[in-house]
Order: sequence, then C-alpha cells, then structure tokens
Amino acid sequence: YAQLLELARSLQASPPPISEEAAAARLAALAALGRIQLSQRQPEAALVLFREEIKLREQNVRLRPDDTDAKAALAFAYAAASECLDPAVETSRALAVFYLEQALALIGQLPTDIRERPDIADKAAAFLSSLESMER
Repeated sequence: YAQLLELARSLQASPPPISEEAAAARLAALAALGRIQLSQRQPEAALVLFREEIKLREQNVRLRPDDTDAKAALAFAYAAASECLDPAVETSRALAVFYLEQALALIGQLPTDIRERPDIADKAAAFLSSLESMER
C-alpha cells in the first residue's frame, strides 16, 4: 500500500483521467493503510493516515458538493478516525464525538434513497450507536 500511495502521488500531475485514478488510488491506499495500522494496534499512526484521507476527501466534497459517493466516503473516513481515539481520555472522546457527529451530518445530507441503502444505513446506525455510547 505504501508503494501504491507513492505511485498515486506521482501520477496526480498526469492528464485528468490518469490523475483522477491516481487520486482515487491514493485515497484507497490511505484508508487501507489506516485500517492496517489500527488492526496492528497503532492508533496514533492510523489517525495520521485517516486525517490525511479526511483532508483530501474534504477537498473532493468542496469541489463536487453534489457527489453523494464523495460525501459518504468522507463520512466513513471521519468514523474511521474516531475509532483511533481512546474514549477513556476526555480530549480523545471529545474529538471522537466530533468525528462521529461529522460523519452523521454528512450522511444526513445524502438523498433519502442513498441514505436508506443497506450499506449506508447500517454504517450510520453503527456511527450513532458509537456516538451514544461515548456520550453516556
């Protein structure tokens, strides 16, 4: 994934179709690397990767505010970042709550038919459940 990430960065200066594929590959690589770091119990490293992914996905949403897939992907990135934070630590819990609220707000902006898709609805329910458990 790290090599793919580096290749994707280098291809972003290419013609539009290639650069769009490279940008998508870079985002996928960041998300995958973050998940790997999280599974290896390295939440700080994972959070760095997820924050980079969030930054890039926020740019995508600003450029294409009507792109429902981009909003959903950003919501998933926010939720992934929240998983890196320790709810036992007040400042970490507050940031995790913020990330989950952002994820739910983005899902709330999606059209009803997209919001009700099983994959989106299930994740939104999981985000809400995590948020509720942190706020207790």
